[in-house]
Amino acid sequence: MDNNALNLKTHKIFEYKGSNYLFISDTASLFEIDEDLKRAIDSENNIFRTRNLNNKDEIINSLDKAGFLKDSFREPDLLGIIEEQDPTALVLMLSQNCNLRCTYCYAGDGEYSNKGFMSKEIAKKAIDYVFMNYDNDRITLILFGGEPLLNIELFEYCIEYGKLKAKETNKSIAFSTTTNATLLNPENSKLIRDNNFTVTISIDGDKETHNKNRFDVNRQGTYDKVVEKINKYLGTRNISARATLTKHNPNIKDIYEHLYKLGFGSIHISPSIEFMDGNAYEELTMHYINLIEEFRKRLNEKDYEYCIKMSNLVSYLQRIHNGGLRRKFCGAYNNMITVDIDGKIYGCHRFVSNPPFYYGKANSDIIIDDKKKNEYIQLMVKNTNSPCQDCWILGLCGGGCPAENLNATGDVTKPHGLTCEHLRQIMPEVIRLYLDLTNEQKDILFRENEGKD
Repeated sequence: MDNNALNLKTHKIFEYKGSNYLFISDTASLFEIDEDLKRAIDSENNIFRTRNLNNKDEIINSLDKAGFLKDSFREPDLLGIIEEQDPTALVLMLSQNCNLRCTYCYAGDGEYSNKGFMSKEIAKKAIDYVFMNYDNDRITLILFGGEPLLNIELFEYCIEYGKLKAKETNKSIAFSTTTNATLLNPENSKLIRDNNFTVTISIDGDKETHNKNRFDVNRQGTYDKVVEKINKYLGTRNISARATLTKHNPNIKDIYEHLYKLGFGSIHISPSIEFMDGNAYEELTMHYINLIEEFRKRLNEKDYEYCIKMSNLVSYLQRIHNGGLRRKFCGAYNNMITVDIDGKIYGCHRFVSNPPFYYGKANSDIIIDDKKKNEYIQLMVKNTNSPCQDCWILGLCGGGCPAENLNATGDVTKPHGLTCEHLRQIMPEVIRLYLDLTNEQKDILFRENEGKD
């Protein structure tokens, strides 16, 4: 290695409030640097010129430990570790059918190109397999759809049988579901409450925004019914809201504030790539920056509840705070196992409408093709061959959801261009927000959100 010109990994330098900061993409690490070090970093050519640098050996050693020097970096066998991970979550597609007709549904009316309901036999096989074959002490059973409450008998069976298997195997079980809330009633809501479900409700914002895209088979908006049913049967405080943005309303700040006023415990908002265009992304970027400013204002006012519930933004801040080398940014194929209504096994529910991505079958016996599974994992690992490798925000965005990439570009490794541009514009603001956090604010934000990155 030529110590006068060292090759560097992807990074970005920020000037903020009179100081210089270095962000290393690979490890999402942020460091304050002095003028001498800034001058030595040639970002255009990704090299570090050390000829006239004081304390050269000490600085090189520090940068090497931070994973900033390309030639001396030793890639750990993260792929091997990922491939060996046992799933902690089982997703059962109880219903590939839905009672709504949302315009942007990635599952095609909740059907995933294969309308129907899961049988008790397939659900039992899948639950047996996960509890008997994996070493994790705790399994999360995710009852999913379509609309899972359409298959309420199987919903109830999975709860009871899951608890039985957990007891038999001396493990613990947790439950989760995502619902449009329109089918909530005294019986199924009692099941949900009594079994401490983590619940996510699909709701897109205020009445006008929600009803523009989320309506029933008669094209009647569902906002009033959703809000009424939630308040009547579950309450909002202990459940999460998930909103989908389209070009009709990319105002993420207004949507967040409406859902916050409804009292949801956590709020996540994501754009529907197929229903956004360039103009909508420009608006989204502007509104996102406004949301960041509101977040900063509320923090300074000690309105921590407003900030903690903003899961999109807090998750980015959490990644900066934690740092660390990552090569895979979601749990598809290694942390979760998803079973469709026919018993086909996928790495994530988002892949169910793409049959080539299944790697097993749950019928009379569970058959897993580990080779095929690991091939999909390798596709999603962000290594030196990734098209995102030279992008400085990779350590924060992870290269996008692989399934969304597949739908948008035809390639799990190739992200959606408009999304990339949007994220490259907001991430500097996110980093500046992190730099403004006090120790008290960090303690509150990241203690409350520990493990949510």
